[in-house]
Amino acid sequence: QPSVLAAVNATTLAIESLLLLPTDITDADVTTDGRLLYAISFAGKTITQVDLGTFTLVSTKTIPAALDAGSYHYHVETGRSGLVYYTDAATNPALHAFNYDAGLELQSFVLNSGAGIGDFVVTPDGGTIYAWSQSGWGTSGTSLLARINSASDTLSQTSLSSLTVTQSPLEAPVFYSASRDAVITKDSRFNPTLTTRQSYVG
Repeated sequence: QPSVLAAVNATTLAIESLLLLPTDITDADVTTDGRLLYAISFAGKTITQVDLGTFTLVSTKTIPAALDAGSYHYHVETGRSGLVYYTDAATNPALHAFNYDAGLELQSFVLNSGAGIGDFVVTPDGGTIYAWSQSGWGTSGTSLLARINSASDTLSQTSLSSLTVTQSPLEAPVFYSASRDAVITKDSRFNPTLTTRQSYVG
């Protein structure tokens, strides 16, 4: 069955339009200017571009096959103009830089330690990615928060937190605060240089 994207009136909460997308969409993200949405399909191994101004499907591009460890999920985030980033479902999930306009993968990236990427966020200027590390798909163990330079087409690890968070839960988004002074994931709030952490565990 196809996935469905709904346009909801922000005032009345009424559904105004429905758009059919490829099956098994596991994540989506909107460009900083609010013009485009990118949605990733785990089953179809595709990324779809939607024009939010006209609420129409523009195109769907196939992404390279990955050595997925099982039926899990992919994450996607928009980056600098024409670029999207996504994770696969390998044992240690890789972060992929994908030039959507060209339909070309630019890089497959893991941390210097060999650990994969669980979930991540791209800063609004597209120059930095924050991600928590993932090793395997078990819920035990710990993760570190990484800062990754994405200012060019080649990703590179900039820093790694010395303070850990739990690997569980595996579905845990990363947020970059509107005030640009915090990175938030799981039960913790880090400063942007990842040198301090505030835990929300009571």
